[in-house]
Amino acid sequence: MTSEYHVLVISNDPHARLRLANGLGRMADRLVTVESVDEGIQMLVDGRFQLVVINVDANIDQDCWDAISLVKQHKLETDSVTTLAEITAAAERAGIVNALAANDHHRESTAKALGISVRTLHYKMNRYDLHQRA
Repeated sequence: MTSEYHVLVISNDPHARLRLANGLGRMADRLVTVESVDEGIQMLVDGRFQLVVINVDANIDQDCWDAISLVKQHKLETDSVTTLAEITAAAERAGIVNALAANDHHRESTAKALGISVRTLHYKMNRYDLHQRA
């Protein structure tokens, strides 16, 4: 299983893009930010990302959503080296990252939101190298 965690942020709002990059950048091994959905779709085609955050105006046309869905399906079909354990670990890591961000990195609140003990959260954060980096 790869220990690298790659995040793609797509946002047409420069302030939101910066805030998302600052928040997620502490936990990502590689963080890519783009302004346009079209550029984001191209990044999805070309790269491998465990987490994609889309923060754009609500008027995204259906073609963009369809393209994102097709890219996702293509990645699932062609990524034959991904095991169930890797998929599960990536989903668990993404869930913890999202919960930490939603709870302003407060561990007790995050553990409660996830339905686990603080100790279990600590172990999982160690496993996925999620302790905030200085």
